[in-house]
Amino acid sequence: MDTRSFDPQAELTLRRLRWWLVAALLLLMGAGLRHHLVWGESASMPWLPTAMNVLEGACLCGFTAIAAVVWWRAMTLVDGCKIDVAKLLRLSMPILIAAILVPCFLTADPVDYVMRGRIMSLHGGNPYRDVALDYPADPFVLFGDRGWKGMTLPYGPLVANLQAAIAWLANLLPVSPRLELISALLLFKAVFAAALVGCAMIAARMAELVRPGSAAYAFVAVLWNPLLLNDCLANAHNDSLVLLCVLLAVFAAMASRAAMMVVALCLGAMTKIVPVVLGPTLFVHAVRTGKLSRLVIGSVISAALFGAFYLQLLTEVGVGAVLQRQDALQGASLWWGVHELTGVSLSILTTVGRALVLLWVGVCCVRLWRRPEPTELLFASASSLLMLAVFGAALFGTWYHVWWLPLGLLLGRGYLYRAAVCATVTSSLAYLIWASMRRFDGPAQVWVVAAGVVVPLLAALRLPRQARVSAQL
Repeated sequence: MDTRSFDPQAELTLRRLRWWLVAALLLLMGAGLRHHLVWGESASMPWLPTAMNVLEGACLCGFTAIAAVVWWRAMTLVDGCKIDVAKLLRLSMPILIAAILVPCFLTADPVDYVMRGRIMSLHGGNPYRDVALDYPADPFVLFGDRGWKGMTLPYGPLVANLQAAIAWLANLLPVSPRLELISALLLFKAVFAAALVGCAMIAARMAELVRPGSAAYAFVAVLWNPLLLNDCLANAHNDSLVLLCVLLAVFAAMASRAAMMVVALCLGAMTKIVPVVLGPTLFVHAVRTGKLSRLVIGSVISAALFGAFYLQLLTEVGVGAVLQRQDALQGASLWWGVHELTGVSLSILTTVGRALVLLWVGVCCVRLWRRPEPTELLFASASSLLMLAVFGAALFGTWYHVWWLPLGLLLGRGYLYRAAVCATVTSSLAYLIWASMRRFDGPAQVWVVAAGVVVPLLAALRLPRQARVSAQL
């Protein structure tokens, strides 16, 4: 692809777009501050809670609309341009700072990250065995959603150690428990912001292998992505760590660095089990390209890492128990909708779905063996993770898009690319009923499935099939 110079006028436009994205994040900040500080409970004004809920929902809609337009225009502006990625990073810093400052108001998960970290670092416990309620004197038990205080850590040992390190650091500060919690959350967000920057930089290098001249586009596609900014930074889900490992593994495979690929895949699986679905296709690609010896080296390193984590945390509870906890998380999903409509057992539907995922992974392995090219590897990775999100998992949330969406955007064309664009725009709206009505009932779950799965996947069928991102929708 031919590259063009990035003229001063284009840079000025990008800087203006940057501030519009900051403004969109400020809308989320306003909603988050309301959620944490102003509950609106008043006997004299019974309408106030409803009005404030609606306002919070309006802030979410405003963020979605503004951020989507800015993100698309920014990608269009930089696609095919000669612009240094380091310069783009400096220009993007206000966006990252704004996302970090948004209070976590769409999830209480990060509060549980801190408490489970305290179990390990301050109480000497094991977060895979002990729960927050085992330490009733800890002031952090009062924070967050009490329903999760009786649940052990569902994530991998890499997360356990990160949580412990951040909880330990925050505890060093001579502040009140509430300020300590805020400090810990900011530390988490700083780590996740660094992970997202790493994702954007790796994506830029991957893009050059697939579409030369598209590094700036890939960087903006990831770092300015509204869904990633909302879920990974504003609401501090740990999926930016998973994404970093996934992108590093796929990039390493593209660059014929099989040892790095295996280690990255291992680290991703020790964060959440999700990346293992990429194992067969990446292995086939490495063997097909003659990197079997490097696979062995990477496997030895990964085995040593896993052994260290196992001896540290998992000897008592076992790996199987941790995997079962990840698998047991239930929530709104495509299969949940089918179950509600037909009455067919959710476990049967999930089993069928996972069989479909395995079948598709097999198809991708055959395709890669025939054509071990970067574009084919990228397609196999993105489509396998999307299949897992839609068919193979019992729980669906907007964070599930984090696994595959950047890979789909890097393709720059085709159905997966269009679906990634649509999912970026609509998925944050899955929180709408919760934000505006505080409801988790049936209609709210239906909306989660619609906004997060059905709408983006169907809308992608209707978008014009343009070859490049810079083509107008």
